[in-house]
Order: sequence, then structure tokens, then C-alpha cells
Amino acid sequence: MNLTSILRLLAVLLSAASLAGCFDVSQKVVIDKGELSYSAEFRLDAKLAAMSDKKGGACDNFSQERNTSPAIKVETSESMADGNVVCKLSAQGPLNQFASFSPGDKENSLFKIAPVADGAWRIDSSFDMRDQAKANTGMEGMMEAMFAGRNLSWSATVPKVLETNGEVSKDGKTVTWSAPVASAYKAKQSFYLVFKAERPWYAFLLDLIDAIKKFFGSLFGGADKAAAPAAKPASNTAAPSAPAPAPAPEPAASAPAPAQTQTPAEAAPAAVETGPITASFDCAKASSAQEKMICSDRELARLDVELSAVYRKAREAAADAKALQNEQMQWLKASRKACSDKACLAEAYKSRTAELSR
Repeated sequence: MNLTSILRLLAVLLSAASLAGCFDVSQKVVIDKGELSYSAEFRLDAKLAAMSDKKGGACDNFSQERNTSPAIKVETSESMADGNVVCKLSAQGPLNQFASFSPGDKENSLFKIAPVADGAWRIDSSFDMRDQAKANTGMEGMMEAMFAGRNLSWSATVPKVLETNGEVSKDGKTVTWSAPVASAYKAKQSFYLVFKAERPWYAFLLDLIDAIKKFFGSLFGGADKAAAPAAKPASNTAAPSAPAPAPAPEPAASAPAPAQTQTPAEAAPAAVETGPITASFDCAKASSAQEKMICSDRELARLDVELSAVYRKAREAAADAKALQNEQMQWLKASRKACSDKACLAEAYKSRTAELSR
């Protein structure tokens, strides 16, 4: 049973007061030496699991992640513990192969990872049950009782944390985050982490291959360019040359002709960017007015990406990375959130970027 099916079933069972504490979702990621290990555990109340119509069991579809890389090894299991059916999903493989790995569904993207820039990667996870809340208005109290003690939780251990909305350990390598399941009925719950990845031991081989490709590309590319002009004289001698005309008499001295200038109408049009607007965060998950404004304006998106890069460099060089992170979170909650128009937001980003660049 996948997450969407479970949420639909929960809506039907809201009147069953005996069904307390329906499910937990916990996820864990460990990244070490270019390898990523991911595990997710989904605990489902056995009474609810018994109502599943899946022939393969309650966990039958838990492994239906969009995995297109054969380099990732995926395993699933189902067991019983403390009156719960426990579904487990684990995946392991090279970090750079996980861009196509995405367990969950459209409403609840449990795990997404993508490269950002300069060896940095970003993890995103979200859980949203607001549609179920709308379908069962007036039952908020009952839902809170049902999900009492149940949580969404994350743990990630990476080479170096750059930015996150979770709690960072003192060594700056482990992040934890949790939220009550019931809170997903009131607002979308999201976790994110930006981290610096270690280069794998074989990275120098990849660099060497790239260097060789560039060398031979420039060598043969340069030879082709040098050969091209040499062919021109041959084409000029193909036909007998006509006698050179006699030079025309020089005209009387007169005022120099004005230089020809291109009118605005004749000027070449400036290049216009037509690609999608890309910010430092996932615009598909933009929730605040400021984030939506950034995702709809190319200039603001560029300022956001620029600030994110400057912040990461400042955090790497900071003596107290945790203090800088808290300062950045305060800026997001106060200065950025106070803006309601483009001019204010652009000025806030430029000011913060300049401040971090000092």
C-alpha cells in the first residue's frame, strides 16, 4: 500500500476512535566517500494494515520508487513489531546515481537529491496531508488524537553540512529533524539539507580523463581552425585575375563624411533568457509569498542563487558555522519575510550578499 492509498484509507477510518496512532515515517541517509546509503521505515497500525487489499501485503507498493539506475541496490522487507506492520526500504550506491531515485508519490516526495554547485548537493523531503484534512473538516480534534505520538523524522550524516532547517550536531556532520504527523494536516512539512560531498577515491581518474579529452579537443580543434584560412588563396586563383582598374582621381578636399551609425531600430536585439526560472530552492515547493515572488522573477531568482553561493562559502570559512546558520535563519524569518514587493526583496538580497561577502 503506497502513501496515497494509506491517506485515503485513513480518511474513511476517521470515525474509528479505537484506531489510535496510525503510522510513523522515519528516514536516514549516510554519505561517505562518494557512496550513499538510504533507509526508510514506515510503521503502520496493524488494524489499518489488515484492511489493505494488496495481495503482497501492506508493504507491497512501498518500494515503488522511480529508480532508473542499475547501480543502486534496493531492498524491501515487511515485519511485525509492537502491534505495527513495519515496512522497510533501503537503497545503496554511488551518490551521483541517486538523482533518479525518488521514493514516495506526487503529494509526498519522501527523498529527492540533486547537485547544486561547487561540489554541493541538496536533499529535499516533504509530507502533505492537507487534502485529507479538507475532506474531513470538523474532525481536527479526532485526527490529533489518532496521530498522538506519531512522527515524521529524518537523520542525515554527511561530510559537511552547509545549510539545513534541521538540528546540526557540534561536529557539523549530522542533521536531525522531526515533526508530528498531525502537523502535516495543517501545513506541508518539509525537510532540506545542503551539504558538501567528499570526492570519491577514483575522482582523480575522472579528472585525468576530462583533461585528456580537453587537450585532444583543443589540439585537433586548433588544427582545423588553422587549416581553414589556408584554403582561401587556392579558391582565389581558380579564375584568371582581371587587370586592376586605374586608380580614380582623388576628389577635392571636402568635409569628412559622417561616420555611419546604427539606429536603435537597426541595432541587434539583446538576448532574452527563455529557460525556466531557477532559484536555490525547489520552486515546485515554494510556499511563502517571498518564495513565490522569487520563482516568478528571473532577477530575484538570480539574486537568490548568488546569495546561496556566497552563504555556502562564508559558512565553510566561518569559525562558528552554527552561529552563522542561526543568523541566516533569522534573516530569512525577519528581513526577507518583511518584504512584500520586488524592490524590497531585491534590496534585502543585495544587502545580505554584500554583508556575507565582507
